[in-house]
Amino acid sequence: MENRKIGYAVKRLRLKKKKTVEDAAKEIGISQSYLSRIENNTQTPSVKVINQIADYFDVHS
Repeated sequence: MENRKIGYAVKRLRLKKKKTVEDAAKEIGISQSYLSRIENNTQTPSVKVINQIADYFDVHS
């Protein structure tokens, strides 16, 4: 998946769950700024973080 698609998907899932960036990041276990950079497609998350995000949103391939 391309970087920008990851960011858009994460943001869409977060908004669907009605969570702020701050709340979601805290619950995922990453910093607010890191999550924001992922959503804005300026940071590529590691595989570990992708797995944490997938667990948080209960989405797996």
